[in-house]
Amino acid sequence: MTATGNLVAEAMGQDDSAQVRHLLRASLALGTVAALGGILLLLYSERPLVWLGQDPALATRARQFLAILAPGLLPCFWFQSLRQFTIGLRYPGPLLAITVACTALNGALDYLLIFGRWGFPKLGLLGIAWATSGVYLLSFFLFLGIVGRREELSRYISLAPWNQGT
Repeated sequence: MTATGNLVAEAMGQDDSAQVRHLLRASLALGTVAALGGILLLLYSERPLVWLGQDPALATRARQFLAILAPGLLPCFWFQSLRQFTIGLRYPGPLLAITVACTALNGALDYLLIFGRWGFPKLGLLGIAWATSGVYLLSFFLFLGIVGRREELSRYISLAPWNQGT
C-alpha cells in the first residue's frame, strides 16, 4: 500500500485518471486482504504465545486485547490507502489535522477507558484496545469524508469494478 503514493503520482504525470482510480481500488483491496490476514493472526494468537513459553493466563489476556484490536486493522489499512492516494495526488493537507486530532483523541480515550473517568467504564488495559480500534474507524471515516467532498480527489473514488472511465 505504501507504493500507492508513488504509483498514483506517476499515473498523474501521465494524465491517466483511470489508472489513478484503479490504483486506489487496488490499494484498498490489498489493505482489505492484509487486514483480514492480520485479524486472523491476532484472533488465533493465544496458542502460539503459549507454545513460545508465555504463561497461559497472560496469553489469554493478550488474546482478549488483540481480539478487540483486530477489527481496527481494516479501517487502519484503508486509511493508509487513502493517505497514500492523497499524497500521490499532492493533496495531503487534511491528513496532518486528522492524524494530530485522532492521536490526541486516542490518548484521551485511553486514559478515560483505562481508569473509568467521566462516566466511561473502567476497562483497564482492554480500554486501550477499544480506544485504538474506535479511533482507527473514526479517522478512516473522517478522512474518507474529506476526500469525498474535495472535487479534485473525489473524482477518482469509484469502488465499482465496472466503472473504468476517466
